[in-house]
Amino acid sequence: MRLIYLDTSFLSQFSKLESGKLRKAGDIRMWGDLLALLRHGVKKGSLLCPASQFQTQEALLAPNLIDGFKKLQLELSKGLFFKHWEDILVHQAANHLLIYMKREQDINWGWRVIYEQVPPIIDPATTLRAKSEIEEFARRKEKEDFTYSSFTDQYIAERNNLLRQTFLLPIYVIKGLPVYDKPSGSFEEIFFTSLLAKVMVDADIPLEQIEETIVFFNTDLVDRIPFIRIHSSLYASVRLTRKYRKGDWLDIAPMACVIPYCSIITTDGDMKRRIQDQLNFFSREYIVDIYTPSPNDLPGFMQKLKQYYGQ
Repeated sequence: MRLIYLDTSFLSQFSKLESGKLRKAGDIRMWGDLLALLRHGVKKGSLLCPASQFQTQEALLAPNLIDGFKKLQLELSKGLFFKHWEDILVHQAANHLLIYMKREQDINWGWRVIYEQVPPIIDPATTLRAKSEIEEFARRKEKEDFTYSSFTDQYIAERNNLLRQTFLLPIYVIKGLPVYDKPSGSFEEIFFTSLLAKVMVDADIPLEQIEETIVFFNTDLVDRIPFIRIHSSLYASVRLTRKYRKGDWLDIAPMACVIPYCSIITTDGDMKRRIQDQLNFFSREYIVDIYTPSPNDLPGFMQKLKQYYGQ
């Protein structure tokens, strides 16, 4: 079964189609044909469009779309969601940490990137909190991060920033080094709720090996972790061409989650170009088709779906 990631723009267009809000006959026909093909593939078991936290987070900012949006999410995903970005990152990091520890046989080969999940409850407080957190993240990156002249240097900076806010956060806190958001509580509380602790649990690494684990996250081996490589290179691409925007997190993080696992992903034109430019840098193993909501892209998307069914 092939996995397809539908971003918020595609689900929104389908929601408008279903609610009768699309006005142009050409749009109605094209989006209707595409939705019919997706429904056919899901029903046949040839493909699945798992839902995602990022779809919902973006939809939070347009609450008038929620009802139809959630209905389509559940129909095309059959109630299956991509796991939370932290769970995906921790699993990938645990695999590479175990390889670093020369314990390949302990990797959890039965892990899946999708699971059954009840959609989150949408309420005004959640909407406002999500919007403010996204805006604050972009503001802090713009204020605190330095822009380099080369992609390689910018990639390294973005990678180190990501590690600082994830696996190495407890270390930065105990050393009094700057972080975007300093968690409250004692060092023990910060550590045992951190991604550093989670990856050690996932990989079954004892506390006695915490120093060796930290060394791993300070080596170039972390560049092999798919989420880190994709996330950092896309942020580097953005930083070298323009300022950060509040929506960048909701564009880049889902790509870092789904590219290693999907046959098709959808996004906007700018992100499509950035992914195509960096795809070989991500990994030569990834074979993924990328489509935008542009009328020029939709026929190719439909043709690819027909190939999947043998039509």
